[in-house]
Amino acid sequence: MNKLIKKGFTLVELIGVIIILGVIALITYPIIDKSIKNSKEQALERIIDNIEEAAYSYSVEHDIGYPTKKQSYI
Repeated sequence: MNKLIKKGFTLVELIGVIIILGVIALITYPIIDKSIKNSKEQALERIIDNIEEAAYSYSVEHDIGYPTKKQSYI
């Protein structure tokens, strides 16, 4: 009795898993990339607002004058 004991995966199964993971990566990458870019832009806007607020506070505390209207640089 020659019994064939199957251990592990076949090449076809491994290629199938790799293809499925590739498809998942192709679907999720643009979504994640867009989310990262949006969060970086929002962080930059918050930093600019904080700098403008700090400059305004400094100008008021030291009575050096301040701009009459807020400018948008973005």
